[in-house]
Amino acid sequence: MKALTTALCCLLFSAAAFASWGDIPDSVKTELITRSYNGDAQLTIRMMYATRSTMTALYESKDGAPISDDELNGIFADLDRLWPSQPTVLVGVIPNGTQYFWPWKLAFTQGNMQYDVESGDYAHMTESFNAGQLREGTVAIGFVVIPERIDITQSFRIWYDDEYTVIPPLP
Repeated sequence: MKALTTALCCLLFSAAAFASWGDIPDSVKTELITRSYNGDAQLTIRMMYATRSTMTALYESKDGAPISDDELNGIFADLDRLWPSQPTVLVGVIPNGTQYFWPWKLAFTQGNMQYDVESGDYAHMTESFNAGQLREGTVAIGFVVIPERIDITQSFRIWYDDEYTVIPPLP
């Protein structure tokens, strides 16, 4: 598990930020709803490529103004420091009631290859992204690095436990 520096932590990302989820093009995002054995929704996991355009659309700075180039540069400098030249997905987890979330239950598949998320593969923006119980009304947020062998010019699957969603190729 890695923590992000203040350039990331000072950004405003709350449940309200997900209101702009609809403004993010479908070509760079995906959503997975996990379900209990009886079919009840447990977690809504929203994922999108962390790019300048998606981050601009989703975030505003801590003072409520649009995110600045300096703040964006800080975000991508932090991500590049953690995972040099590797693409990442921003992950937001919204519980339906009180639920449990563990980032190491995420996995990527493409073709016949699987890549499990390990402790060095994610960085939290909220402490709750590290794992454990999420209370109703909270949001867990973090970044997950896309494995090097995933070809982002092709679609691939992102799994949580036994359920998956397909993320489209990066345009």
